[in-house]
Amino acid sequence: MDANGSTEAPQATRAAPLLAYDGDCRLCRRTVRLLVLLRLVPRERLRPIADFEDSEGQLGRRLALAGAHDEMAAWDPERDEIRIGIDGLLWALEGAWIAPLLVLARPAFVRWPLRQLYRTVAYNRRVISPPPEGVRCACEPLYSARYAWALGVLGLGLYTLLAWILGRLVLGPAGERWILAPLFGGYAAAALPALTASGRKRTDRLGHLAVVGVMGMAILIPPALLGPLLPRVAWIALLSAALPLAFFVVDRAVDRRREGLGVTRRETVRWWLMALIGASVGVGMGFWLYP
Repeated sequence: MDANGSTEAPQATRAAPLLAYDGDCRLCRRTVRLLVLLRLVPRERLRPIADFEDSEGQLGRRLALAGAHDEMAAWDPERDEIRIGIDGLLWALEGAWIAPLLVLARPAFVRWPLRQLYRTVAYNRRVISPPPEGVRCACEPLYSARYAWALGVLGLGLYTLLAWILGRLVLGPAGERWILAPLFGGYAAAALPALTASGRKRTDRLGHLAVVGVMGMAILIPPALLGPLLPRVAWIALLSAALPLAFFVVDRAVDRRREGLGVTRRETVRWWLMALIGASVGVGMGFWLYP
């Protein structure tokens, strides 16, 4: 009996769904660690998809048929219900502190773009975060030309936006001429060999180039943001140090992705030369477009 005289037993709180993820995927493992760090999903509710296939074969087959090899999957043992992708992830977050904000994702005009963005990342996770050379993952996502092209287009758009921001931060209105145009020209020239390939090889190469381009820009933007806070000499010194660092990171990223790109080291050197030529042409185009 409670304080109000009721003899009804209190209702048990429904446990959060189990969230199944690709345990072979670097990006997925980092996402899972972030979910645990932010206290969004308890560690005990997270399991690699391979665990279901090994110990609960029937459930593993159901998860695979639902698409768990392509996207994260949430499974509620009490209701025996499975939800895939962004719908499953948001379902798994319903019991977390972020739950009140999830109402913003309920309208169809919000859920649809979220679903497409999530699938663009999920279907291209081997491109965004490739496995070590020679490693073959047991949970390979289905290839989708639609989402492969989406990654290339989104990556190019983000790269261009970051290049424009960098130019504005460093040189103001002249940034389009001296930074945006050469960076875009260099990227376009480096992408030409990828466009000459066919089928999946073309979209994979464009995706890899988009990712490494964004990685390089992400290194240059933070030092550029510090311009108003630092003396000019210190700011120029910081940018000067960031440029070779960005070059080194991009070069290492390309080298690590050579297996996925299907190219030799000599070919990557040729890409760098084409990027430099494209950047030089971009400077000329910058003077023509932004007199």
